[in-house]
Amino acid sequence: MRILGTKFITSIAATFFFLHQSRCISALHDEDSNLIASEDEFNRKETHSIQKTSNKSHLRKRNVAQTTEWEYETNQRFIIKGSRGEKAKKQQIANEVSKTGGKVVMKLFENEKDELIVVEIPGKANSQAFQNRMKSFNCKIAVDHMMYPVSILDSESNKVERRRSLQQVQLPWGVDNVFEGIVPTNMPSTVSKSICVVDTGYMDEHPDLPSDITNAHYDTNVDSKDSQGCNFHGTHVSGTIAALKNIAEGVEGVFPGVSDMHIYKVFVGNKRTCGGAPSSEILRAAIACKDSGAKIIQMSIGCNNCYDGDLEKGYIDLFENHGVLIVASANNSGNSAKSYPASFSGVMSVASINSKNQRSSFSQYNDQVDIAAPGEGIMSTYGTSSYSTKTGTSMSAPHVSGIAALLWNQYPSCSAVEIRDALQNGAYHPKRVERDDYYGHGILRYHPSREILASSCGATISPSPTVVPPTTPSPTALPQFDCGTAANGKACRQNGCRWNNKDSICI
Repeated sequence: MRILGTKFITSIAATFFFLHQSRCISALHDEDSNLIASEDEFNRKETHSIQKTSNKSHLRKRNVAQTTEWEYETNQRFIIKGSRGEKAKKQQIANEVSKTGGKVVMKLFENEKDELIVVEIPGKANSQAFQNRMKSFNCKIAVDHMMYPVSILDSESNKVERRRSLQQVQLPWGVDNVFEGIVPTNMPSTVSKSICVVDTGYMDEHPDLPSDITNAHYDTNVDSKDSQGCNFHGTHVSGTIAALKNIAEGVEGVFPGVSDMHIYKVFVGNKRTCGGAPSSEILRAAIACKDSGAKIIQMSIGCNNCYDGDLEKGYIDLFENHGVLIVASANNSGNSAKSYPASFSGVMSVASINSKNQRSSFSQYNDQVDIAAPGEGIMSTYGTSSYSTKTGTSMSAPHVSGIAALLWNQYPSCSAVEIRDALQNGAYHPKRVERDDYYGHGILRYHPSREILASSCGATISPSPTVVPPTTPSPTALPQFDCGTAANGKACRQNGCRWNNKDSICI
């Protein structure tokens, strides 16, 4: 079990190096394969540039125009640390912002001890002069880094099929993996612990997605009640969580049809490209999710090496003081760089595995990784009625947030800390160690995590789930099974025994 303070202490040291770095390295790479798209999506033209690497020369990086409402190339955002009661200093800051032709965008934690003032300054020359003035006032100032939802890698061998939909319901391998082949048949009928997806938007007209979503959006370019967004990244993420089960065709999510989903759109653009959003907006979105009643926040977004200790306090506050579980992608650079918000204290960082339970080569590894989940070749909802197979830690995180939502609604009396600990302690580690930097505490497993909750904070379950084995049972009585002979957790549970994940034995 990770001690929450470990992330915080580690991050404090990092802030001195990264605080004034203005460049955010985006690396949430999603890899398209076997894209199933409608005609209009298929015929859209895209510009590609070849990207050769030592071991991925067959991949090419899509050159995505990063249109953004924030005009980040000419306008610079800064986060200034204020303080409750310092009215004179706040007025001085406001005056300096006004002189540059800039504006105060927002205040986070207003009237609290660690109030943050977010400002936008036009022009690079003005921005540099403004920074110098703030330092002369002894103000703590940091760049408001940009975060992005996706940078896509396409395989040369990708196959595109001009089909509008799948011909039958498919259980994606990732969903089957986290349930170890035994998928619960009775899901909670009511949802008291709702999930909020902070991403590029949500195509609520997709037939395989729940339509009863809660609109809690921030988007400077469109009506705030419009959930539909850019490039379908958020739609793919949402499908892994909630794709419906009882329709004739499509895919199935880890918590099919979960009601009262909250969708918080933070990126602007069109249906094929997305711009970025300042990190302050991402935190504001998380706070808005909490204010709208959500208890789990899903974030497949981020940037590398853009630590901000003042923003981190907001994520810690959400987890520790408001009981909100935040799940984010570890990122896809394939190195040990720390991506945020995943590496903030109070946030679960999710790495990626393939169908062989091996770490994905692109998945970032560091001492902030908490858990691993399926992230390669993940089929999910895409566009208005289509499906796409994608790869990346963007696909891993929704497996974790979806299972967290399922477990929490089965055991609503549990706390965010208990849900997080059950996910981590119930995980299966291929190396039989408590944790490492590649898998965190191990690979996400629903059944062991459920057993932990059932024996601790979950005295009752609502409703009681029933599971069915992957094969049709014989009509004749089965012989008595010796639990000790089971080779793995799947065989153990299929025969009514209990799998001890820590010692890897069936009892």
